[in-house]
Amino acid sequence: MRITIKSPDFKTIRLIFPTKLLFNTLTARIGCGIINKYVPSDEIKLSSQDLRRLSKEIIRIKKKYPDLILVDVVSGDGEQVQIKL
Repeated sequence: MRITIKSPDFKTIRLIFPTKLLFNTLTARIGCGIINKYVPSDEIKLSSQDLRRLSKEIIRIKKKYPDLILVDVVSGDGEQVQIKL
């Protein structure tokens, strides 16, 4: 996953995260615990299996479409944020 932040006034910031590091079983369990802790249980209830399935699907999509752009936002004053899978 690549996050790029461009601004006409400042240097470009590029953050690169390995996709398998972000989307694995451990982070699914941690994310599930955090979501269930801070989101009221009557609104949503997630299990770690749900997030693991989502993680596997994201990795599968990355293999099929290697440079898929998830978010591309350009503000009026020229700042740009782009997130690639």
